[in-house]
Amino acid sequence: SGAQDEQDLPAVCLAIVHLLSKFERAELHYQNPMWLHKFMTVTVSGRVPLKDVKAWEHKLLANVRWRLVVPNAETWVTAFVARLDALSRNAFTPTLVWTRDHILARIRSVELETPDHGMPPRQLAIGLIGLVSAGFLPHESVLEASGPAFPTYGFPPKISQRILELLLDAICCRCIDLCSACALVAGLSQPPAGQVLLI
Repeated sequence: SGAQDEQDLPAVCLAIVHLLSKFERAELHYQNPMWLHKFMTVTVSGRVPLKDVKAWEHKLLANVRWRLVVPNAETWVTAFVARLDALSRNAFTPTLVWTRDHILARIRSVELETPDHGMPPRQLAIGLIGLVSAGFLPHESVLEASGPAFPTYGFPPKISQRILELLLDAICCRCIDLCSACALVAGLSQPPAGQVLLI
């Protein structure tokens, strides 16, 4: 029945948000998906009872047979590199494959060295991609976050800007978020004095 479906829609949406919030804070562009819960409870006539939300959570999970794929840093990197390869029309495939493999090795290293780093997987992936790409990018904050261990390649500003645009499209975030993630990851990855960090 259409009327019942419309009445259930707020509870279903909130159930999805609650499920997402349980998986690494589901950061798409927001640190906390509760913004949607607050928005919906203000804009939807009447509040949605928590028992309805929980019931829909259970129904949704039952419909997927309780099998959800939770993205980790490795899956985020793989997705970002695949997007970047597609956006660049496969112009840099060999370089991107090498970059992906290099970042995946660095993720394992970060997880072993600082298992309690507390960074969500998506943010860790963005930070590592940003640091590896820092030499190609025009944004000074990314270069500052990367530190002296990373070379700069001196591309013309127009090309560097285009690389940055493609990267931001591939990782679906703003430049400020990229810079922030780079700074956090660089803080995790400080090499001992006298050693060069090879990400």
